[in-house]
Amino acid sequence: DKEWNNALIAAVVDRLGVRQQKSLPYSPHGIAANERRHLFVHNFMRMFAASKDWILLYRVANFVVNATYDRSIGMTPFFALYG
Repeated sequence: DKEWNNALIAAVVDRLGVRQQKSLPYSPHGIAANERRHLFVHNFMRMFAASKDWILLYRVANFVVNATYDRSIGMTPFFALYG
């Protein structure tokens, strides 16, 4: 039931003290930061695509993205996910 799911998520978010911010699908404000992250990873991987160690470089890029402070959420993505 859709209403039950909405109530459950609202209760979990409230209990965890998470400030929920809603955005519209395809809203430039909602996806701009995500698109910048994708562009960074894309460009990073393109520079090192010929390297045999590309998987290690991907891990570095992933770490950089997750450890970079995000103004829109006021913390790093890693901290937002794992606390």
